[in-house]
Parts: sequence; structure tokens; C-alpha cells
Amino acid sequence: MQHGLQRYRKIIYVFMYEFFAIIFGAIIMTFFDHEQSHASTLTISVIVSVIAMCWNYLFNTLFEWAEDRFRFQRNWFIRTVHATGFEGTLMLVCVPLYMFWFDLSFWGAFQMEASLLIFFFFYTYVYTWIFDRIWLRKNPNI
Repeated sequence: MQHGLQRYRKIIYVFMYEFFAIIFGAIIMTFFDHEQSHASTLTISVIVSVIAMCWNYLFNTLFEWAEDRFRFQRNWFIRTVHATGFEGTLMLVCVPLYMFWFDLSFWGAFQMEASLLIFFFFYTYVYTWIFDRIWLRKNPNI
């Protein structure tokens, strides 16, 4: 894949992923913490999305390097490893952030993050699958 096209694909992937993640995250957090205002849950959703966007770009760059280096195909197992790796490492940042933002115990923040992880695990898997299908349809020679 051409370097410029590869960079463009990563940027489109990350921004579209996070655009939908902000919307879904704010909605989900509202269901879990009724005491917080919608503005507060939207704010933390944006903060987490900015963190996730930066990590997403780096994580996918490293993942694709490994994919090229070890020549593996994106089958169900690799997609599962991808989604689990991304969401699992993001959790290391989110739990302390939720503890601070929502004034939660570790266990409360962990439960909130676990609930979000369940949703985002499937979201990441499905989003990446759809993105790959659309991208390859528009760029069949890649």
C-alpha cells in the first residue's frame, strides 16, 4: 500500500471511529450515571475519545506493522486480538479517569469501564470489519 494512502486510511479510520464512539459513549455513560449532567458525560466522552484517538492511531500503526512483518490475515481470530488489545490497553487509562471524574471507587469505575468495554469490543470488531470492506471496495488494488 502506498505510504500516503495508508496514512490517509488510518486518519479516516480513527476520526470516523471516534466520531461514533463519542456519541455512543455519551449515551451509554448517561444510562450508568444519572446524577451526572449530559454535558458532563459528553465532556468525559470527548476526553476519552481524544485519548483513544491518539492511542488508536499508534496502536493501529503498530498492529499493521506486525501484520506486514508476520504476514497474517485479518480473520476472526486476528480481529478479536485487535479489538481485545486496543480496548484492554485503553482501560488502563480510563479506570483512573472515571474514578476522578465521577468520584467513583476503583470497583465502581472498573464496572463502568467493563460495561463500556463490552459495547466497544463489539463496536471495534464490527466497525473495523465494515471499514475494511468499504475501503477495499473503493481501493481494490490495495
